[in-house]
Amino acid sequence: MRYLHIDKVVPGSYLARPLYNAQGAIMLRERYELTECIIKRLKEYGFTGLYIEDEISEGITIDEIIDEQLRIEAKIKLETIIKNNGSIKDMLPTISNIVDSIMENKDAVLQISQLRSYHDYTYSHCVNVGILAISIGLKYNYNRDDLIKLGTAGMLHDIGKNDIPVEILDKP
Repeated sequence: MRYLHIDKVVPGSYLARPLYNAQGAIMLRERYELTECIIKRLKEYGFTGLYIEDEISEGITIDEIIDEQLRIEAKIKLETIIKNNGSIKDMLPTISNIVDSIMENKDAVLQISQLRSYHDYTYSHCVNVGILAISIGLKYNYNRDDLIKLGTAGMLHDIGKNDIPVEILDKP
C-alpha cells in the first residue's frame, strides 16, 4: 500500500483502504477499482490523495496510529461543538480514546501523509493537529492528563475560523 496524491492516481488502481464520507459511512470499499470518472468525482469531493495497492507497494502495510472510526467520531463531535455551540467536555472522552490509541501504538510512526489524506478539510485539519500535538507530547513524555489538554488545544486551535466567511477562508 502507498499514498498517492489524487493527481497521480490512474484509472485501474485499486483502493488499499475504504473511503468514508463526513458522516463515517463507507463511500468506496477497499480493493475497489478506480475509474477515470470516480477519480474525477473524488477530486470534486475534495480528496487530496488515496491509499492504493499496486505492484510497487505490494506487501507493504502502513499502520494507522488511530482507528478511522475514532478519527471520524472526533470530526463529527468537533463539528457539533462548533455548529451548535456545544461543550468541549463532550469531546473529552473521544480525545481520551485518541490519547490511549497513540500511547498504545507509540512505536508506530506517525505518517504525515495520513494527515493529508482526508477530505472535509476544516474538521479533518483540526483533528489532525490534535493527533500531531498528542504525538509530540508523547515524545516529550507528557502525562496522560497533559496529553488530553494538548489534544484538546490542537483540535480547537482554529475555532475562530467558524466566524470568518467562507469566501475569505477559501481565497487563494
